Amino acid sequence: MGLAACALLGAFSGWRIASHGGNLGSYLGVLAYVLFVMVLPGWAVWRRLWPWREDRLFELGMGWAFGFALHAIGFLGVGLVGLPIWSLVTLALLPLAVPPWRQVHRPSSDLERVRPGHVVALVALLFVLLQRVFLYGEGAFSTGFTTDLLFHAGNAAEMLREGAPVNPRILGEPLNYHFLAYGMSAGASVVTGVPVHQVLMLYGAMVLPGFMALQVFNAGRCFGLRAAAGLGALLAVSLHKDVLAEVSRLLDWGFGEQPLGPVLELAMHSSPPSQAGLAMLATLAILILRWFQGPLGSSRNLVLLVALISFATAGTKGSIMPAVGLASVGLCLWCLARRRGSLGRALGLTACLGLGSLPLTLFLAVGEGSFAGSMFRLDPLSVLRRSEFGLWAGEKGLGAPWLVPLWLPLVLGLGTVAGWGLVRRLRSEPREGDVFSAALVAVSLALPAFLAAGGSSELYFLYNAQFGLAWGGGAFLFDSLARRGSGGWSLLAWGLSLPLLLGLARDIHREASRDLAPPRPDALALEYEKGLRWLRQETPSHSVLLARHTSLFLSAFAERRTFYEGHHFTPAFYRRLWEKTPEGWTRNPRPGHAFPQHAGLQGRFWKTFDVGLIESMLSLGESSGAWFVVEDQVRLQPRSERSFEAEWKIGRVGPRLERSPALELVFENEVLRIYRLSWARSSGPR
Repeated sequence: MGLAACALLGAFSGWRIASHGGNLGSYLGVLAYVLFVMVLPGWAVWRRLWPWREDRLFELGMGWAFGFALHAIGFLGVGLVGLPIWSLVTLALLPLAVPPWRQVHRPSSDLERVRPGHVVALVALLFVLLQRVFLYGEGAFSTGFTTDLLFHAGNAAEMLREGAPVNPRILGEPLNYHFLAYGMSAGASVVTGVPVHQVLMLYGAMVLPGFMALQVFNAGRCFGLRAAAGLGALLAVSLHKDVLAEVSRLLDWGFGEQPLGPVLELAMHSSPPSQAGLAMLATLAILILRWFQGPLGSSRNLVLLVALISFATAGTKGSIMPAVGLASVGLCLWCLARRRGSLGRALGLTACLGLGSLPLTLFLAVGEGSFAGSMFRLDPLSVLRRSEFGLWAGEKGLGAPWLVPLWLPLVLGLGTVAGWGLVRRLRSEPREGDVFSAALVAVSLALPAFLAAGGSSELYFLYNAQFGLAWGGGAFLFDSLARRGSGGWSLLAWGLSLPLLLGLARDIHREASRDLAPPRPDALALEYEKGLRWLRQETPSHSVLLARHTSLFLSAFAERRTFYEGHHFTPAFYRRLWEKTPEGWTRNPRPGHAFPQHAGLQGRFWKTFDVGLIESMLSLGESSGAWFVVEDQVRLQPRSERSFEAEWKIGRVGPRLERSPALELVFENEVLRIYRLSWARSSGPR
């Protein structure tokens, strides 16, 4: 049954990819990479250390999690020491040297056996989740895309280069970011030859959401002690949408797409760090629950596993481990107050989580390239006040504190019902895992309540709470929807579900329509793709590109570093978003250019074609690679003022640049020209 379900999901994903112009061989190559370089080695390591005997679905999820962690760390390691990325394949075979299925007898865990009906329901929920994942084929830049994906694609391309990752869009600038999320896309690109942005946005786009869903299901099973609890946990997150937006559409209230602020739905469908990070969070929750089960020796066997997942999670999604660490401290305080004999284990767990996650957490939190220091400011309930709903309520004279009891259940969606299930567990006979989940929810609700950030990024912490509610109360949510004696909570669950289901039906219809009649790039976009392909295949990997436009584009699709583009996606820009006033921190309405020197030099080059400016450009950052000048007529066109969707307008290129011995034309068609910048001086480009 499980193999048939995997085959069905694989065929469904393959059909979606093929409908967007994908190649079946490339898709199978990416899947083979995930299976043989990530999942199987991770499963081998996990199975040797895990003290219980589990079923196949659980083994698949945990093997995937540890494979992802080992692969991400290995990918970063081989880059730092200068080994070829192909060496990862050899390293991945080492855990399989001793057959992991030859094991001594172990006791069975307390997981309820998954029956065929559970598998059918799980597959149905996966269909719902995977059908809503955005897919982009060749020439995607001309057919519309989610702009955040270009940021992620550029970061994934940066992972292809040896050495510590830097900001691929601003020459010479650091970027303290959770790069481990991109290891899968970058590694699969190297081995299969598929461009990394196509792995991320097409061939592998449904891999991480599927991984996340499987681990949510497994976490729900562990906490709820039955398979139906896993289904309830997956319902809480896979059906998530902005409830107010769906009600607004039904009743014609005039709210936009996200009146409550960016919600979990966007992260689940278009953010690889969020998808992978939340899957790892669910894995950590399982490990923490098991930490307190069985004899003391079994928890000692979990030390290495917890430390490994903590390290990888910190480098995959930076907003997770600070909340997890604070929640584990809360668990220690609870054990101390209740005089529980498990206090020693709780302290050991806290130390293990802290030591495992501290190196990468500090890397993300400090330095000029850190988003953490530049993005967040103390401003209670700012996330509510700045939302479309909060602005509307402010016009009506309603203060933010009075709106919290209404806003929060709408933001949490079905997690609100699941939350009551977690409360019931705490009121009866709570386990340490239940207390940890409650502490994680409390911390993850408190952080966005007091912090403000550009783009409502404080809601990243809220995702942790939504997942904690999901696995903590998945059983209660399932029973509420099944009307099993949960009274008014059943009515609330169905009341929240109906607008969500209508919105899901609309989303599924929209994406299915794109699958059946996908947007096709026009002839100019395909010509531009030829130039991008030339840059990927014919230029050194450490090349620097100089172009007219400054929006995210070439770093993603050409997979090369650029001198200056995408300054809005930098810590420096977020620092400029804030102004200190006597009333406190306020948003700067005119932040301007985050890198005025880069912008000025690039603008002067295109006005005067003075190649001597390159000497000043080189002084901004070391670059040993060749330089190429890209001449085109490309403009970014947002779909709407508040939309995350955008498209590029491509025009035919104008007259050539004035002749200069330093500019050598190496590629030309009707939409772009590429010049190699040659310089006689030894310190300049070659």
